[in-house]
Amino acid sequence: MTAPPTSTTGPPPRRGWLAPLLKGLGLALGITLLVGLIRAAGPQKVLEYLTNLGGWWLLVLAVSASWFVLNSLGWWFTFRPRIAPLGRLLRIHLVAEAVSNVTPFFALGGEPLKLLLLRDRASAGVALASVVNDNVVHVITAVVFMLLGLAAGVFLYPLPPMVALVLAGAILLFGVGAGLLVWRGQRGLLAPLARLALRLRVPLPARLASELVPRATAVDQGIGAFLTQRRGDFAGCFAAHLGGRLMGAVEAWVVLQALGTPVSLGTALFLIAVMHVLVNLIFGVIPNQLGVQEGAAWLLFASIGLDPSAAVALALVRRIRGFFWIGVGLLLLAISRTGAGSGRPAREGLAAPGPAAGSGTGPPSGGDPAAAAG
Repeated sequence: MTAPPTSTTGPPPRRGWLAPLLKGLGLALGITLLVGLIRAAGPQKVLEYLTNLGGWWLLVLAVSASWFVLNSLGWWFTFRPRIAPLGRLLRIHLVAEAVSNVTPFFALGGEPLKLLLLRDRASAGVALASVVNDNVVHVITAVVFMLLGLAAGVFLYPLPPMVALVLAGAILLFGVGAGLLVWRGQRGLLAPLARLALRLRVPLPARLASELVPRATAVDQGIGAFLTQRRGDFAGCFAAHLGGRLMGAVEAWVVLQALGTPVSLGTALFLIAVMHVLVNLIFGVIPNQLGVQEGAAWLLFASIGLDPSAAVALALVRRIRGFFWIGVGLLLLAISRTGAGSGRPAREGLAAPGPAAGSGTGPPSGGDPAAAAG
């Protein structure tokens, strides 16, 4: 009698419960905070602010679109050779940003998606090096942007010493972290992690375990080359990302003009540097920082003598704008998946089936793997 076949795959892995629980709690907390702030500001007054925008909405969307273009341009500078046109990277960036904003814990959802959506243009190593380099520069510009915003606030307003000290301390802490990230990136960022995983006997497929360190080393070469040798590309990436952050201040300035609460560009820079960047660092667990941005705006406006109701309206305008671009990104993702599923060519779409250019650890079309991975 023949024994019945046994399964070698085992039962399907159980889904973790902690992340959905934290997401749900964070969402409930954010909604509660948002509702409380709207009630405190006066729902009728907030609604009046929003309806007064009228045609200004088009300008708000145009300014916010420049943020996506500039950040995609920064990412484009990380590639050598330029394996994808700027328009392609812009579409991928919109999709990744949308996914990141509907999931908790920073960009853990969107950044890996970039690797998947570039699979027809670059090897996994090339794409990973570009994403790491882009995020390193994005972190550096966050520090510079916060410093500029804090300097504007100190120059324009008599900030309480404790407030200035807390902000300066947070910026210093973040700056140290950014410096350590750059220092580690120049000397090898992924290979040490790969060796640690092998020493800890992290369960990996045999083939992946044997290739993990060489692949990580190849990616590290690309990261190090970008940070130490490709100064022009680094400068272009830095300028584009910093420009994108500064456009966030321009957007706030435009919105406040439309709301009838005019402020200077310096004030807008201070407000956004504190409200947006620091809030994202501290409260990343709450999806899309719901309620947190509004609360931070309320406190900041009250501290410098502006109408807190306008703060809630500003935060809601930025949130509505954010929902618009999330919708655009998710729509692009749905279109790309529909195109791939129907078998239509997707050469210039988000992703296309088939072998990736430069598969393996080498560059897409030959040459120096370190330069290509940058």
